[in-house]
Amino acid sequence: MGSELSNRWSLSLWACGLAVLGAAIFYLAQWHQMPLYPDEVALRLARARFLIDGAFEYSLLPQCPSVARDVPVLLRPIAYQFSAFDVSFGWSLIRGIPSAGVMLAVAAALILLRDRRAPAAALLIAAGFVGVAGAGLVLFRMELPLILFGAACIVGYTLLQRDGTHPVVVCLYLALSTVLALFAFFAHLQGLILAPVGILLAAGFMVRQRPVAVRIFAGLCALCIATGAVASTAIPAIKCPELPHVERFFDTMTLPGLAKHEGWPAVTDYLADKVNKYQHQFLFEPAYEHGYLPGTETDKSKTFYVTFNVFISVLVVLNLLIACGLFFHGGIETLRRLVSKEHSIRDRVLLLVAAPPLYLFLAIAGHLGLFLIDVPTNFYRAFYINFALVLINALALGHLRGFARAMLWPIGAVSLAVCVLSASVTLDEIKPNFVAGWSGPSIPLDTDWNAVRSNVTKFAGKCGIRPQQAHIFIDDMTFDAMRAHQHLMPITYLGVGYNARDPGAKTVDHFVRSFGATFVLARCNYFPVYKIDPDVRMDDLCCARL
Repeated sequence: MGSELSNRWSLSLWACGLAVLGAAIFYLAQWHQMPLYPDEVALRLARARFLIDGAFEYSLLPQCPSVARDVPVLLRPIAYQFSAFDVSFGWSLIRGIPSAGVMLAVAAALILLRDRRAPAAALLIAAGFVGVAGAGLVLFRMELPLILFGAACIVGYTLLQRDGTHPVVVCLYLALSTVLALFAFFAHLQGLILAPVGILLAAGFMVRQRPVAVRIFAGLCALCIATGAVASTAIPAIKCPELPHVERFFDTMTLPGLAKHEGWPAVTDYLADKVNKYQHQFLFEPAYEHGYLPGTETDKSKTFYVTFNVFISVLVVLNLLIACGLFFHGGIETLRRLVSKEHSIRDRVLLLVAAPPLYLFLAIAGHLGLFLIDVPTNFYRAFYINFALVLINALALGHLRGFARAMLWPIGAVSLAVCVLSASVTLDEIKPNFVAGWSGPSIPLDTDWNAVRSNVTKFAGKCGIRPQQAHIFIDDMTFDAMRAHQHLMPITYLGVGYNARDPGAKTVDHFVRSFGATFVLARCNYFPVYKIDPDVRMDDLCCARL
């Protein structure tokens, strides 16, 4: 009888795990033709320039030269590796790597839930793939290193719970997770939200492993992660005395900056509408902000879309509420264990290093903090937060027993159904637009970059741009061909903060010429905006000497 019951549990575990994996693959496959998003170009222009510009990072905002900085010494190997990757592969893996990172995180979570014999909790992972979240999960953006580091943390926690883990495996894991942690810190400050978890895992291996060499190596990795986290905070604040609008624009993207510039009434209004704005990012709509997606023809079946969007909203908000509840549970349990009189202070600390509540508290605290502090609530960050919290919630709820565990089945079933239906709607409504060539403000993914590089290089020669000449304004399309030139300036962000009505403001063309650029080589639609007459034109490309 016991053997038969065990076989049934094993079959249900495999069935649920494979169902979630299959649904996730089906879902992500619909987004693989999403156009090249501007922020994906910005990441490479800001962070993948080590081989060209050396250990100095120029700002994406040429009007703010004070933001430029030296790459911290500890992060220079990461900067070199990312730059070498960018030079070697270009855009060829632009959708494969994010998708692989997401699936790695899902697979790691499913393996841990299999060990806990929690099939219902495994189904909850499907809630990370609802609505149009795939539009952000497949982007090669600053959230990608966080997903990879998060997956490494899940793997590390799995290894930490197994006493028989071989020291070589532990050392290989520590080395890889440390590299991924530094990559996350290097890509964006938001990478710091997982820094405490990475340090705690390394400390856990110091406690659980017996070989002295492994303990020393784990200690060095913990120190390296902590030092990298501190080094990444050395990014100078955006200060543009000539353009106070730039400072205000970026400062108000965070909650403290919003309170500083607009006062607490603005903060209360923001917080009151935060959840509504957050869940709204996931819905299928006839039109999207900034045109980042082609939209859906909701008039065909309005009742269906209204109902379907309600289910998406409920799952997204429920996931957020569960995370808040688990956050308080993890905090209370951690505090209870710290004040317990059953063990000495040293033993209590050692027990906490490997105990689930502290990991739960730290992991959720970082993501809830990012949720609250991120004033714009852009779709790509909202999608990452939901995906990360789904994994954390599923892993935590996998510990439930009895009736509480049984209650996860209907939620998991609805999550899986909404995931599959989301992929189906995307397949029917959105993907055909990608296939037909829709790009919106982005660049079609099937662009022939070899042809573009050839055309732009020839055009640059006709314009008089010399090989390796520095200080050139480029756009998303011309960046790939001009990447060998030092100190490229993205014209995409040039208008941020410019206000012709400011006292003493330059005219637009003088404003552009004041940054020391030698040429502008970009698509022609940028030139009228900045009142620049092109010297040479070829199809939709224009060039002008400054």
